[in-house]
Amino acid sequence: MFDVNSGPVLYSTPDLLAIVFLGVIGGVLGSLYNYLVDKVLRTYSIINEYVISQQVNSFIKSFSNELLFHNIISLPLFDFLNLFFP
Repeated sequence: MFDVNSGPVLYSTPDLLAIVFLGVIGGVLGSLYNYLVDKVLRTYSIINEYVISQQVNSFIKSFSNELLFHNIISLPLFDFLNLFFP
């Protein structure tokens, strides 16, 4: 199909400049992509930590309100289990 042994390969200056240009553009776009992915993951991590901390705080508040509202020693077994498995 292609005769690859016909002679020596000669690269001209425009060929080399095109390859260097593509390499530089690829490097810049790759580093920009990595930078943006890092920013997105850091933002996601911050949001996730905030949401989890809010959920834990709301659980602790609701659990402490249940404990303050009911005296846990005088609760029947069913009500005690209902605190943990609603």
